[in-house]
Amino acid sequence: MDKTRKKLNKIALFLPSLTGGGAERVFVTLANSLVEHEIKIDLVLANAFGNYFSMLSNKIQVIDLKSSSVILSIPGLIDYLRTEKPDVLLSAVENANTWAIIAKKLSGTSIPVIITEHSTWSQVLSNQPPLKEKALFQIASSIYPLADKLVAVSNGIQADLIETFNINPNKLVCIYNPVVPKNLDFLTAAHVAHPWIADKNCPVIISVGRLVKVKDYPTLIQAFSLAKKLTNCRLIILGEGPERNALQTLINQLGLQNDIDLPGFVENPFAWMAKCDLFVLSSLYEGLPTVLIEAMACGTPVVSTNCISGPAEILENGKYGDLIPLGDVNLLAAALVENVNHPKANSKIKERANDFSVNNAADAYIELIKKVINHEE
Repeated sequence: MDKTRKKLNKIALFLPSLTGGGAERVFVTLANSLVEHEIKIDLVLANAFGNYFSMLSNKIQVIDLKSSSVILSIPGLIDYLRTEKPDVLLSAVENANTWAIIAKKLSGTSIPVIITEHSTWSQVLSNQPPLKEKALFQIASSIYPLADKLVAVSNGIQADLIETFNINPNKLVCIYNPVVPKNLDFLTAAHVAHPWIADKNCPVIISVGRLVKVKDYPTLIQAFSLAKKLTNCRLIILGEGPERNALQTLINQLGLQNDIDLPGFVENPFAWMAKCDLFVLSSLYEGLPTVLIEAMACGTPVVSTNCISGPAEILENGKYGDLIPLGDVNLLAAALVENVNHPKANSKIKERANDFSVNNAADAYIELIKKVINHEE
């Protein structure tokens, strides 16, 4: 072994906050695993608030930059880099990625920056994003190539980054998100205080994700409305977000108040998924849908839209669950009915989910970071 090879001592992870998004959950899971490898972990937050603090290991040091936005946190991040000198800065979420690279440049340090991309930007741009998203893309398209490495969380995102941002393929690596935790059995066994979960006479369909337009819950609700006429079932949608009122209005209009429930955000979705009969993902686009893998890890049958990117990659083009065309209410309804009436036993579904284990992801990140800090390609 080369004795001059630099040892990995401290990793800094940068996020805007720990609000209830998929990328934030992934970073908390990753941080918890990395810190068990005798590596010091600093979680640097623009503002230290959010739903996931209770999940965070007490071995992780939280650095609160106490800023109301990511851009206002940059002076604090620059000062952190100069003072603490972590071996590497790892970031996630688009605006954090961009400003992490800028902060490193302004700090005058040689600390490498690795950014992780969870979004399929070509799809974001094709779905009439607000001006803020368009501006963010314009900035990111100039700044992203300056990162030392870019981690795409799926092969689909990796291909999209090359095409959309004209990124040098040598700077890119695909590492699947850390999804399946070591304590999965403990999480799935947890009690769920919901009357529908306790009622074994009526199958329960579940979906999990932020209540935002990209998840296309109206299509799922309309498909459920058709399925409900053909089979006995209920639908639970876990998550919180700006579309709550619109979704509740649609539910009321369809007369489904007693059949669809929106309980809000839950910290442990595994417990719910494991006790439901079918998981459904209805998104218009994704990066690598964590919730789909979580459901598979629980052994719950899955149905997903064949959106870009992730579902087809995870399900291996339908081997592990049904793939439905985007926005097709009738086909989605038919898939719901078929899976509720004739549950498909797939003994390999959990095995496939384990490809996205926390251990696999942590090992891959550690290997990548060691190569970066030692300038190995």
